[in-house]
Amino acid sequence: MPITSSAKKAMLQANKKRLVNKRFKDDMKISMNVFVKKFEKKEKLVAEDINTVYGRIDKALKKGIIHKNNAARKKSSIAKMFNTVSPK
Repeated sequence: MPITSSAKKAMLQANKKRLVNKRFKDDMKISMNVFVKKFEKKEKLVAEDINTVYGRIDKALKKGIIHKNNAARKKSSIAKMFNTVSPK
């Protein structure tokens, strides 16, 4: 446990930031899992599905929760799945 007042404040700030970051990361993971489940069940995928996932990934990237290469890798794998089901 923190002793000094500044350490206590830092702990409170870190906990708040952790919860916010967790929310964005969980939203991203949930939307990716929904997309993957639709893909595995061979359900019809539309552009809105991929836009939702891309939006959540981009939001996590913008907030600094994930690295840009991590975001690019996730978007690439989602795009590959989308293109195998509905090629242009």
